This record gives sequence, structure tokens and C-alpha cells, in this order.
Amino acid sequence: MDNDFKSRLRKALDDAGITASDLSRLSGVGKSDISHYLKGSYLPKQDKCYSLAKALHVDPGWLMTGVQQVVESDPWHFDLQHFASGDTDQDRLEALHQNPQLGMLFDRSRKMSKEDVDFMLQMADRILKEREE
Repeated sequence: MDNDFKSRLRKALDDAGITASDLSRLSGVGKSDISHYLKGSYLPKQDKCYSLAKALHVDPGWLMTGVQQVVESDPWHFDLQHFASGDTDQDRLEALHQNPQLGMLFDRSRKMSKEDVDFMLQMADRILKEREE
């Protein structure tokens, strides 16, 4: 099943719902390196494996060896206090850095029209309102 690195990396990518290009951006590991890992051409060094695991929210030990997988219970969880009106831009950037999925959402929203962003904000307000009820 997940008995080799390339299989575990593919599973982690699929579970995270991101592409190899997304992983490259999130981890700082080159696209060509990730392509080689997915083909099984070679294995990453420990520092790159750690970067990949952090970006994928999996245990680095599991990614390297297949032993003990630790995944965040909610990969979309992030600390909303970083987005309070009194916080600095640096605080907001740190929150984006700490949550790769939030960062991807931000990156994708940059390509939207103002109307699309307004619509997404309305949807987010509806979701939050429903959670409160």
C-alpha cells in the first residue's frame, strides 16, 4: 500500500487536495525535485522531507519511513486572532505562513474579480452565521 516514499508522498498530496506545484510553493522544494520523488527516481534529504511533511501536515517520520502518521485533525484550522483589526501585517503574513491552505485560498483569490471576491465574502459570512446558530 504505502510501502515506499513515492506512494506516501502521493497519498499525502491527494489527502491534502493539492498539486505538486502547490506543494513546491508551500514547501520551498523545487518542482523538479518533487517530480523525481513522485516517480521514485530518488529520495529527499532529511531537510527537504521535513519541509514537504510540514507543508502536507503529516509526520516527517511517516513520510520517510511509513511509521506513525500524525495529521492535524482539521487542516483548515487557523488562529483567527491573527486577523484581528489591530494586528500588524506581519501577524497576518505569519498566519498565512502557518496555514498552507489559507495561503492557497489567498493566492487564488488574487486572480478573482472584485465581484467574485465580494461573493466569496458573502458566502463566508453565511457559513459563519450558520455555525453560530
